[in-house]
Amino acid sequence: RQLREIDRLLKPDNAQVILTGRPEFVMPREELEQAIWRHGDRLSNRFKDYDAYRLTLWDDDQVDLFLQQLVPKLPDRDGDWQDYRRRIDAIPGFADDLEQRPVLLEMIVKTLPAFEPGEPIERASLYQRYLRKELQRQKVEKGRELLLDDSVRFELLQKLAVDSYTDEGGGISYPAAREQLLEKLPPTEQISEERIAHHTRDFLQCSFLKPGPQDIFVFSHRSFRGYFAAKELMPQLLDGSVQPQPIDQDCTRFLSEMLAEHCTPEFYRKQVQTAQTKNGLPEWISEKDGRYFSTLPDGLQVEMVYVPKGPFVLGAEGALKPQIALLEKGFWIDKSPVTVAQFQAFVRAHGYQNP
Repeated sequence: RQLREIDRLLKPDNAQVILTGRPEFVMPREELEQAIWRHGDRLSNRFKDYDAYRLTLWDDDQVDLFLQQLVPKLPDRDGDWQDYRRRIDAIPGFADDLEQRPVLLEMIVKTLPAFEPGEPIERASLYQRYLRKELQRQKVEKGRELLLDDSVRFELLQKLAVDSYTDEGGGISYPAAREQLLEKLPPTEQISEERIAHHTRDFLQCSFLKPGPQDIFVFSHRSFRGYFAAKELMPQLLDGSVQPQPIDQDCTRFLSEMLAEHCTPEFYRKQVQTAQTKNGLPEWISEKDGRYFSTLPDGLQVEMVYVPKGPFVLGAEGALKPQIALLEKGFWIDKSPVTVAQFQAFVRAHGYQNP
């Protein structure tokens, strides 16, 4: 309705207007177009009468200029802007990605002093410290009396993040937030509807959420959703209790870091031993010093690895969307792609004619 009214006011030839917005989820252009023009009958002349522009991400020089201006103003800085640039570039997955987006770059810079010198910094640990620090800032600098305990707030956000991948609109409504909060509030805080409403507003307004379309609240940035969803899904992936469901690339990146701490060689060995105890070792596989091999007809050995049954992360942005999938049966597979030597062994053994 508002877009049609703006269009009507622009009918005079000398009328000009620039409409600006910030798609904080940093969507691909086609995804953005679909979100803005969700219904085809809105402004049918939009592509003829209006030009669409999109700001580009920052290049290296712009990132440097931003750091030169921001770092000296930090009250707790621990180095010059070049030190910050080196530390940011060393964070896995940040260079040429998050550091090119002004809002996230500022978040990163302000969180770095929370790490000890030389302490490894990963995407997941940086987000965890930033989000907790931001809640503390709201309490101190803005003087807000946050009613929920931080751990309860994060627990609710984790569940919301996971549910948002399957819920239409990708967010939560006020009534749904109220019902989730009732499960966490002690009886002393449920004495009246006014008190419950006070807690619900506190959660929606101070939890990295923003009002979205159709009276729902969505995460203020897609990477926040990815982080909270990964925190919720990671232990369920480890114990096998997670159910198949869609996720996104942000969640996949966070999960890869979080799971790396747990998926050690010992973790893998236990899974292989469990499978061997239950099903035995296939006759075409032999074990040597904790490694597993199959033998090709001419005696060449190929190292194998066991892929256990259970949930796993499948897909990426593109044709096959990221998701939690379920493998119903474990299997053995070559540890690496077929080598030239292995293919030659196959050719010799079977007389294969390779043109």
